[in-house]
Amino acid sequence: MASRPSQLIRVALPALVTAALCIAIDTWFYGGAHMTVTPWNNFKYNADPANLALHGTHPRWTHMLVNLPALIGPGILMIRPRPLFPAAASGILALSLFSHQEARFLMPAVVLLLSCVSLPRHRTARRWWWGSWIIFNCLAGVIMGVYHQGGVVPASLYVGSLRPDRVIWWKTYQPPTYLLATNTVETIDLKGAPLELLEKVISNLPCGKTVLVAPWSAVELDAFKERTGSWGLREQWRWTSHLNLDDLDFEEEGPIGTWKRVIGRRGLVVWKIAREACNVRPP
Repeated sequence: MASRPSQLIRVALPALVTAALCIAIDTWFYGGAHMTVTPWNNFKYNADPANLALHGTHPRWTHMLVNLPALIGPGILMIRPRPLFPAAASGILALSLFSHQEARFLMPAVVLLLSCVSLPRHRTARRWWWGSWIIFNCLAGVIMGVYHQGGVVPASLYVGSLRPDRVIWWKTYQPPTYLLATNTVETIDLKGAPLELLEKVISNLPCGKTVLVAPWSAVELDAFKERTGSWGLREQWRWTSHLNLDDLDFEEEGPIGTWKRVIGRRGLVVWKIAREACNVRPP
């Protein structure tokens, strides 16, 4: 391409025009006084460890050893070096530099990697592979389509029926606030923030009816169930068809301990927060 400048221009010009159009639309939409370059803003946000801590941090190898096998399954054994492989590999490696790693971040790379899959030539081996591929996708469809973060929508509907003054969401996907059926409920989304931030937020809240929505697998909350200090928790509601696969801690708990906690304590719980400062204590 370097020897043919005209080809470089034909590639670069549409790219520059598209980039300029996207920048102009983003700048207009967000109404900023300065130019909005979304990819650059994304990089700056994710390069700050303090920002990533709000969403939860993972080991750098999570994408390679956990998320990629979970998305591709038996297909990962059949990947061969084809023209699109370098693009997928470089993208995965770049995303692995950041400590917040969710499987959905790899979805663009999955398409590229599947184009690099080479099926077995032997007829029997190919049948076995197709069988394993079908079984894997059926299981993945149930786990990711029903159980993973599956309690967020039912919990939103339940919280809407309670009509509290405010609701705190912790270690869940971003809640669909439109399901609350009211604009009077204050929603505080703490994402995957550390426990210390949750305690700080609860301690500084004004008095009123406040509920906390958090997964049952968040064992850090066990200490607050019977607490008689500044605040405590009382279970109001639970949805059992919920797995929080974004809260895997293999480094601290090991594989067995992690899966025992996440699967054995599956479920999403709505807790009523009782604060001593408001003269309300858990029974």
